Amino acid sequence: HRRYQLFEKFDQGILMDKEGWYSVTPEPIAKRIANVVLDRIGPHSLVLDAMSGVGGNAIQFAISLPIVFALELDPSRIALAKHNANVYGVSSKIEFVIGDCTVIAPRFRADVVFLSPPWGGPDYLNKEVFDIGDIKPNGFELFSMSRKITSNVIYFLPRNTEVNQLVKLIPSGENLEVEENYINNKLSTLTVYYLSLIHI
Repeated sequence: HRRYQLFEKFDQGILMDKEGWYSVTPEPIAKRIANVVLDRIGPHSLVLDAMSGVGGNAIQFAISLPIVFALELDPSRIALAKHNANVYGVSSKIEFVIGDCTVIAPRFRADVVFLSPPWGGPDYLNKEVFDIGDIKPNGFELFSMSRKITSNVIYFLPRNTEVNQLVKLIPSGENLEVEENYINNKLSTLTVYYLSLIHI
């Protein structure tokens, strides 16, 4: 059942909104991303989840790490995320902040910025190639903003994202790693890791 892929503890009181059903990171993938941060950046990493939605990623970061800053524009989604964090017993490790990440994120200091921006609803799957410039706010500007906070950026994107765009985000000579995520043996999404997260 899809609901258990999104949250293993779904039956323990997880709350979702309509957007959450298609935008939350499935729990196995969110766990994987959190474990990568734990392994490659370290157990004391501070993570800024710039667009936290109903809390799927922030919860998994908080299970592994000491503190997570979770930013979200929509107050109702912050309320859902707080509730869901309580279900997982990690609400005390997440600092929820309501606001536009493009305005407030630069005020934060973090070791890692996690970006999972809205992709424009399920219609992104109808495109042959997904252009990060179509993200609102602009995907190129989101990355640039994040790199002013830290060199460690993780970008969670659709499976049909134009990979050349992801390479062009960074100067020549820097590394990135594109990880393909599969759900039920089907390619679902990409996780793109930049810089000191890279396992060479």
